[in-house]
Amino acid sequence: MLATALSIGVVARRLGCQLPADQIEKTHQAGELADERQLGEYFSRAGVSIQFRRTKGSDLEKRAYLFPCVALMRDGTTLV
Repeated sequence: MLATALSIGVVARRLGCQLPADQIEKTHQAGELADERQLGEYFSRAGVSIQFRRTKGSDLEKRAYLFPCVALMRDGTTLV
């Protein structure tokens, strides 16, 4: 979940949220970012709303605009 949290942090910083990567890493090391619920709570406290959705590649191709997002891949990597 660390890669996911750091990727969300990249998007949040790009949109003006002051959330340093080292703070996210420290929180992860403390065991507070172990699942989707904890990720949601952590970023909510920072004023960042996150939603987990399952989607197909074909659904993304149909959209004219994509909101800033983090894609969680099957192999555990993330794409911003």
